[in-house]
Amino acid sequence: MYTDEPGVDDRRPARAARPAMSLSPKEVEGIARELLTAYETAQMVSVPPSGRPGFGLDTAYQVEAALKKFREAAGHRAVGRKVGYASKAMWRILKLETLVWAHMYDNTVHYSDRNSATLSIAHPRSLKIEPEIVFGLRQPVIVEGAPDAAAALGSVEWLAIGFEIIDCPFPEWKFQPSDFTQRSWWARRCGCGPN
Repeated sequence: MYTDEPGVDDRRPARAARPAMSLSPKEVEGIARELLTAYETAQMVSVPPSGRPGFGLDTAYQVEAALKKFREAAGHRAVGRKVGYASKAMWRILKLETLVWAHMYDNTVHYSDRNSATLSIAHPRSLKIEPEIVFGLRQPVIVEGAPDAAAALGSVEWLAIGFEIIDCPFPEWKFQPSDFTQRSWWARRCGCGPN
């Protein structure tokens, strides 16, 4: 799922349960460049970021911010967020305290015309397709105190059914939740129907 982001800031969700050592800004930028190069050339990444010492969810969001900076410098615009691991049952399995998210970009999100779309994908590696519930926000979701689903729904401008074609750069689709925060560059295409 993704959302248009009027007024949404880049605050990270709560941390994962397992603390990690932090990496230097140079190491964070190096990982972001490696991932962006893999995206652009359709190369595999032999070791996911989570397999490197010191890489945890906090560092993952630093890499995601660097990827956003690189994508915007290349002329792309963040148009929303991809939310992952929205099921609390998955949180327990993966030892998370919250869902994870990543930005989606104007060159990967496509709207259908009369429930029909044709999408091309350059350099596919290992494609999968996932159904999605897609929504756009008319205003920022403000959370004060306990999360309120009704208040969040009140910020939604439109809802649609969609799908995402994803292409994992890691061998055998093996990765950890912290690797998901860079998932915006796994998304080869995200389509959504009329809203």
